[in-house]
Amino acid sequence: MILAIVMILAMACSALALQTTTFRVNGGAATVADDIEIATADRGIYVTNGGQVTNPGYSVTTSDGVGIQITGAGSYGDTYGDVTTTGDGAQGMLVSDTAEAVFSSGMIQTSGKGAQGAYARTGASADVTAMIITSGDDGYGVNVYDRAHMGMSGDIKTSGKAAYGAYANRNTTLIFNGTIKTSGDDAYGVSLVSLSSADLTGTITTTGLNANGLQVVTNAEVTMNGTITTTGDKASGLNVSTNSSARMTGDITTSGNLSVGARAAQESNVSVEGNITVNGTNGAGIEATKDSAAFMNDGTITVADISSSAVSLNDDGEATLTNVIVDSETLLQTITSGVLNAESSDLTGDVIHGGLGGDAETLEVNLKDSALEGAILTSPGVGTATGGAVDVALESSDWYVTGDSNTNGKVTGDANSSIDYSQAPEGTTVIIDELVGTPDISMKPGDAIGITNSTGNNSDFVSSNPDVLEVVQNDDGSWSVISKGEGDAELSYSYKDENGVKHTVTTGVSSAYSDGQSGPDNTKKSGGSSSNCNTGVGAAVFALLGLAFIQKRK
Repeated sequence: MILAIVMILAMACSALALQTTTFRVNGGAATVADDIEIATADRGIYVTNGGQVTNPGYSVTTSDGVGIQITGAGSYGDTYGDVTTTGDGAQGMLVSDTAEAVFSSGMIQTSGKGAQGAYARTGASADVTAMIITSGDDGYGVNVYDRAHMGMSGDIKTSGKAAYGAYANRNTTLIFNGTIKTSGDDAYGVSLVSLSSADLTGTITTTGLNANGLQVVTNAEVTMNGTITTTGDKASGLNVSTNSSARMTGDITTSGNLSVGARAAQESNVSVEGNITVNGTNGAGIEATKDSAAFMNDGTITVADISSSAVSLNDDGEATLTNVIVDSETLLQTITSGVLNAESSDLTGDVIHGGLGGDAETLEVNLKDSALEGAILTSPGVGTATGGAVDVALESSDWYVTGDSNTNGKVTGDANSSIDYSQAPEGTTVIIDELVGTPDISMKPGDAIGITNSTGNNSDFVSSNPDVLEVVQNDDGSWSVISKGEGDAELSYSYKDENGVKHTVTTGVSSAYSDGQSGPDNTKKSGGSSSNCNTGVGAAVFALLGLAFIQKRK
């Protein structure tokens, strides 16, 4: 205590006096009246054993040391100024072992492998307002570890491979308001791990390979309001996995190959309210895999390259779009299984389901008060692999078919829904397994629906006007419904519900040439005569769609 008072009096007599040794407070309290300048190879300011220090400002420079260290129960520091550290493992500010600290303004700069700007650990608490700049591989702008808490306002810039803008691990909390920029491969903007949580406001920008903007892993959770931008390959904007959750309000933009706007994996969930833009190749706007869920609300998904998709689902992943506009060549791509729900949304792009070299399962597409403009393509399976099925449910919704399609599954629609061929080339064929409900059907002469009826649940198809709509039952039990000329007709048929109860219904079918074009030769359907084309239409379209699928995946 006496030593601390002597040091304080000495410094009061000489403002900005250069110290080459550590300023220590070992118990007791110290108030430094004037600015100080410390240059040392050890600790600049060291407070321990319940000590408390308050000073209005300082300049600390250390090599291979710690700029400010406040440690131990009851220890406290209220400081501001400039801190510069150099050397591997050096730390600008370290608060540990339930100590508390406030850094109210200034700059913290570190350089060296594994260097850290501001570090709180083992139950400590720190509030930092500063610009933090770190350079060096494996560095941290902010590191919060083991039950610690940190609140920070300001900017963080890191450069170096595997350098984190902000990192929180082991049941910690982080509150951040400002901007984070990282440059370097594997350099995440923010990473939350193992029961940690964060509330983030501001912007995150990363520029390296595999440099995710915001990563949330292993029972962690985050809320963010702001923007995320990544430019490197394999750099997702928001990546959530292993029983974690994230909720974001704001925009996400990715530009690299194999990058995803927002991803949820391994029983996690992610929610985005805002706009997602995918400028790179082989990427996706949102992705859900392995029993995870992705939610998108009140925004847009815009995809620039044909190799990328707006939505990617696998292994029972589920995506829900509410009041979302999608503009993409490929709306949805799946290999195994998943569920897409859309409400009050406008969706543009093809649905592609199934993969090469593995068995595909069932993909569900459920639309409510929504519109889908695109084709649905399923892989027929290659070698020993089995093709998948797409079950489509239309509730007050419209499917605007844009080309030959094969759901290989069930299409269900109510009386306020429709299957509309007006956006497709004339002669378009849609292959489904079952037709359930009473959706309106709008076709052009030469268009057709093939109902493979593998379950035997469909029967008794009858057209009220064979000159407009021809119905043929094929030898294998499938049905072909073909538009032959302009006009209206009613299509009656039966189906069985999930309880095996048979229902007989009637729906309206309209047929008209589009854009005033002359009609096709009605004696030809899908390249063959009306007497034999229908038994082969399924195989022909399956072959066509299998080729299209393979080309799309390349």
